[in-house]
Amino acid sequence: MKRTAQRITTGSMLVFIILITVSFCFAAADVAVTDINLDSSCSVQIGYKNVGTVPVNGDIEFKTFLDGTQKTAVTLSFPAFGNLAPGMPYFYAPGYKVSGSGTVKVVLSPKYKDDPASNNEMTKALTCKPATRQSKCAPKTLQKVKFDEQYLKSSFDTSAGPVNSNEVELTIDGSNIQGDFINCHYKSKNGDIFNLVYHYSCKGAVKDPSAPNTYICKN
Repeated sequence: MKRTAQRITTGSMLVFIILITVSFCFAAADVAVTDINLDSSCSVQIGYKNVGTVPVNGDIEFKTFLDGTQKTAVTLSFPAFGNLAPGMPYFYAPGYKVSGSGTVKVVLSPKYKDDPASNNEMTKALTCKPATRQSKCAPKTLQKVKFDEQYLKSSFDTSAGPVNSNEVELTIDGSNIQGDFINCHYKSKNGDIFNLVYHYSCKGAVKDPSAPNTYICKN
C-alpha cells in the first residue's frame, strides 16, 4: 500500500510539473494599440495595452504617420521606461498636433516575440475641435469649517470641547486672471472668512464683458 501511494504521489507531481512547463511556454506579452485620439489642445494621444499574460521585457518601436507621412519614430525599452504589466492601459504622446482634419496611423514593432501582429497597428481619422468654453465663478459656495480641539484650546478657549465643524455660506467677492487660471475670491456674510480663493484652469482667459466674474477660456 505504501508503494502504491508513492507511485500516485510521484505521478501527480509529474503531471503538475508538466502543467507548469506548458503554462510557462504559452505565457507571452502582447502589446496592442487600443486608441488614437486628440486631447483638448488637439495633440495626438496613443493608447496601448499589454493584453498578454506577462510583463513586457524588451524594446518596442513606435512609429506614427499623419496623412501617409511618417511623423515620429521612437524606441521605448521596457521595463526601463516603465512596467508594462498585463491589463493596464498606457498612453504615449508623440508630440505633434492635428490641425483641422487628418488621418493618424500608429505602428508598433516589438523587438521580441509578440503575437498576434494584427493588433500592433491602428489607423484613425481625427478632427481637431479646440474647445472654447465660457467659465465663471460660482456666485455662492459652501465651505466646511472644521476646528479641532487642540486648535480651539490653543487659540481661543482652553476649555474648548471636542471637534467643532459647520458649513459656512460664502459669496463671490471679486475675481481676476492669473496666467492660465482664474481666481475666484469669496467671503462669508459676517466677515470671519474673507479672501478665500479658488483657482480654475482657464487657458487664454479673457473677461466676458457681458457678465461679471465670467471668462472665455480656450480649454
